[in-house]
Amino acid sequence: MSLQSMFLGLVVFFNSYTVFASVPKLTFSYGEVNTYPQVILSDDGDIRSGILFDLANAIGSELNIQIEFLKTPRARLEQLLLDKFVDINCTANPKWLTSSNLIWSEPLYDNPDLLINHLNLSSVEQLINYAESKTTPTLIGTVLGYRYPNLEPLFDRGKLVRIDSLSPSISYQRYLRGDFPMFVIAKTEASIVDTAQTQNSALIDHNYLYCALSPKLSANDISELLQAIQKLVVSGAMSDILKRYSVQ
Repeated sequence: MSLQSMFLGLVVFFNSYTVFASVPKLTFSYGEVNTYPQVILSDDGDIRSGILFDLANAIGSELNIQIEFLKTPRARLEQLLLDKFVDINCTANPKWLTSSNLIWSEPLYDNPDLLINHLNLSSVEQLINYAESKTTPTLIGTVLGYRYPNLEPLFDRGKLVRIDSLSPSISYQRYLRGDFPMFVIAKTEASIVDTAQTQNSALIDHNYLYCALSPKLSANDISELLQAIQKLVVSGAMSDILKRYSVQ
């Protein structure tokens, strides 16, 4: 190969690299708690579809930016956002991440918590009465890092005892195994539950999901992201994503 050909090749390479590197990139976080249909993984463990996948790519398409996904521990999510190790998380709620420095989008959709049980409990009031009537604490399957405001008084008084799992699907498997008589799962993830394996469910709390943005993003990036997210909600694109995965 001539010196001139090598030089031209390097010019093409670096020009291509420069174009690629100039495209902005946004890092979405996800974790073990994000199971089907929020996140659907390929055999190699990469995200290939799901509500979060489609939402992130819709935002990327709207702003003409690259999207990448980073698996992060739920317990460290708030600090990772504050440090801008990740840019955004769109399965968040201000009740779970409490820093006043985080930037919040408008609500994306309601993803209420459901109590799955075989104790004939069909409301929060029945759960409270049941737990209060017992002389020993009642075990309940929960997800690590999540808060359940309507159940906090029962936790505080020792009437309910949390048995945390890393994800709703693990909690469900432990419920089937008999580790506890009830567990909490968000409505979007409840499609994994075989209704033949349970007699009752009860609405525990309404949980609107938001996007939490790193405060270390530039003011312009924050403004554009919030506008893009609002457009997805107002236009009905967010509803279309939910319908795609049969979330009612």
